[in-house]
Amino acid sequence: MWAILRFFFSFRGRIGRLQFFYGILFWAVVLTVTFTVHLNSVWFSFSPSTLIVLVAAVSCTALQVKRFHDRNRTGWRVSIFCILFVASAIFHPLFVGLLAVSIEHMVELLIMAGTKGPNHYGPARKPPPEPVPA
Repeated sequence: MWAILRFFFSFRGRIGRLQFFYGILFWAVVLTVTFTVHLNSVWFSFSPSTLIVLVAAVSCTALQVKRFHDRNRTGWRVSIFCILFVASAIFHPLFVGLLAVSIEHMVELLIMAGTKGPNHYGPARKPPPEPVPA
């Protein structure tokens, strides 16, 4: 149980591309179901969907930070996206910058390999198990 909570909500350590993908996919499914069920609820009222969105936002931020740590980069890079997200809602021309940062983050988080061996953010991740010869 603690391992699952640590995976989704801890800002320390490193995770690989596949773990990051599965974590984000989990929240995408949860949010899709939530918005399908609570389609008619008012967004700014305190409802179960609001609480789920806030929990998902914290968890997705933690997953991104750990993935950046695996790339030996600071997790504060996620704040660039968050600032541009809020700023583009106020000043719409900044949406182009948000789009560029989003693409750069997705390439780095989903495509680029992590650092081999230990880095500034922790020891090397456990390698995947070797296939058993037939």
